[in-house]
Amino acid sequence: MTSPSYTGWHPWLGLPHRIGADPRNGEACCCLRMAQIIMEEIGRDPPEIDPRWENLARERRWTDLYEEFQLIAIKAAVDEELWSLVPLLTPVSFGIGVVVPDKLLLAVHHRQGLTTVPLLQLKSPLYYNLR
Repeated sequence: MTSPSYTGWHPWLGLPHRIGADPRNGEACCCLRMAQIIMEEIGRDPPEIDPRWENLARERRWTDLYEEFQLIAIKAAVDEELWSLVPLLTPVSFGIGVVVPDKLLLAVHHRQGLTTVPLLQLKSPLYYNLR
């Protein structure tokens, strides 16, 4: 299992958002791929990305995408747990962030690209782990 201090995501900071993009190629980042890669690296067994999820994102069906997320995740026993997932549902978007060291959320913003946000800045976040 990878150390809790896993930092392989650092080179991805600032990559622009693009649905389906793998951040390891250094061109762009998709929150689904980013979360899947990190879960693999820390020794968890994430599901394969269902092509329907990317289609839902392209169709801007945010609520449907959030419901799909809830099928593969369960509420974390502890808030702010390292490597937990935070769904980011708004009326105009859906994304998945990952809690990384220093109480930061690693998330892909459609304009700012991959960035970190202090957990304290989030309004009532919900924390999940994979089923």
